[in-house]
Amino acid sequence: RGSTVDRRSAVAPPAPPSALPTGPLRIEAEFSAVPDRPLPDTAAALRAALLTAAAARLGLEITEVDLTVTALLEDGASDQVTAS
Repeated sequence: RGSTVDRRSAVAPPAPPSALPTGPLRIEAEFSAVPDRPLPDTAAALRAALLTAAAARLGLEITEVDLTVTALLEDGASDQVTAS
């Protein structure tokens, strides 16, 4: 019969070079906004959504979310999310 391996004593393989560092992370993001709402309110809503998604969906610990407004859109522009 084959021998059994104690998984508790097994050494985990090293993380790949592209892996995220261990520990808390920082998010940097850019966004465009419409002027129908104050920018601090829009940024706060986006920051909360990013923090929630990072923690709940990805299990990441985030210490900071740095947002930059890159454009002001025309009134009536549709809400959309794009990634570049």
